[in-house]
Amino acid sequence: MASKLLRYWTHFLNYESFHNLNRRKLHKSAASIVFSEYMKNKVGGGTIVYHGAESFVPFSASKKEARSRFSLPHEGRIALALGFRTATKGWDIFQKMKIPDSWTIVINSSKNYYNMENLTHIVEHSKVINLDMDFLNDTELSLLFHAADAVLLPYTVCSGSGVMFDGLAHGLPFIASDLEFFREFGSMGLGITVKRHAKAFERSLLELDANYLSYSQNVESFKRKIKWDYVANMHTQLYKLAMRNTFPQELQEEVRPRSQI
Repeated sequence: MASKLLRYWTHFLNYESFHNLNRRKLHKSAASIVFSEYMKNKVGGGTIVYHGAESFVPFSASKKEARSRFSLPHEGRIALALGFRTATKGWDIFQKMKIPDSWTIVINSSKNYYNMENLTHIVEHSKVINLDMDFLNDTELSLLFHAADAVLLPYTVCSGSGVMFDGLAHGLPFIASDLEFFREFGSMGLGITVKRHAKAFERSLLELDANYLSYSQNVESFKRKIKWDYVANMHTQLYKLAMRNTFPQELQEEVRPRSQI
């Protein structure tokens, strides 16, 4: 129990140190970019430009083709959980879930080189498929998203999620722990946030199944805001605004040609 508590406080202190460092950097910048309203409030400012994400597969992959690539069942819905092997991912909850008949959970993890955690995330459950493929290249990862119907994010702590944005880019709504970051996107109708316990995640799978069309339509509408050309344009506008507010006109004229090289 003592060692578990020590690990929790270590994660918590590192998490706050990360935000404090971002606050100091932000106050020295002419313009800063954050991925969410939650992060904007957390670090005390910034312009929201969502994390860019798009399908990497250079062809229109059908769900059947994508599932065949990973030897996944063609029937029913698939909820995907993936990422580095860390305790904060919260995958222990899968072991406790009574997964609805219409759903299968697919997981894939890779070693986390940023800390000393040694987690294998072995989940012994008849409705959980562990691909155990470690790191996936861009094409394989995109195909895996194409094979799924939703993304599962039962995180214990979160300041942002690239997996969520990648899922949205592939048209997938999410089910996540009721953390402030996820709540922001859940309020847009892009997914469901629930308390982090097995029964709540079980019910959310049934809710998503019953209202899947509505959630997927919301995700399709949102996708344009994370396409790379849209994100690049947002960055360009912000840089131009920062330059106008920071440098006199004559210096802007001198700087502009160099920035275009």
